[in-house]
Amino acid sequence: MCDRHASEWRTGDVFAFEATSIQVTESHSDISVRQEIDKLVDMLKPGDRKFISGLSAGELGRLHHGYGTWLRNQFRQNQYPNLFRFCSAKVPAGSLSFDAISAVAIRLLWRRSRSS
Repeated sequence: MCDRHASEWRTGDVFAFEATSIQVTESHSDISVRQEIDKLVDMLKPGDRKFISGLSAGELGRLHHGYGTWLRNQFRQNQYPNLFRFCSAKVPAGSLSFDAISAVAIRLLWRRSRSS
């Protein structure tokens, strides 16, 4: 893994989920999570990557259906287990669901697509 992606793993990034703020401390050193994020971003068609990177943070809900559904199905099939585990840990226990987990993952993928 190349260090060029280090800027996307800053400490203190906040992800909003519904009415709850999810504090993501990016001191996480699990390279496999970054690799899975990179793989998912690399799998995007150029037009899709451009569309996603062009969204504002407030527009990410537009990805819930379609890409979000596909991502949730991947998680259910035990694909991207490191990303699933990482995102699951960021969701408050009372709000834990595939929807919430995919929202955190989409935010990470969005940030990665904007940095590439």
